[in-house]
Amino acid sequence: QQVNVEAVLAARLHLGEMLNWGHGVQKDFNKAYSYFVEVANQQDNKWARAGACLYLGEMYYYGNGVAKDFNKTLEYFEHVTNQQDNVWAQIG
Repeated sequence: QQVNVEAVLAARLHLGEMLNWGHGVQKDFNKAYSYFVEVANQQDNKWARAGACLYLGEMYYYGNGVAKDFNKTLEYFEHVTNQQDNVWAQIG
């Protein structure tokens, strides 16, 4: 049986969102961070990857579950900007 990798990555991104914001579950920044890093480090779904990088940047900006680090925030946000350009170029 074939696994839909993009669906799995999207689900993991959404699990991270739920854990990060406490939507329907207890907030857990460590688990959210783990999901976001996993999705950010893959190449199969650029939309999910950009979303994960955005959330990681926000975590570093606000210090949610990680030490505040504006350099890491900038790095992740720049990655999102670069991904955005690549995604829009593919669309047309």
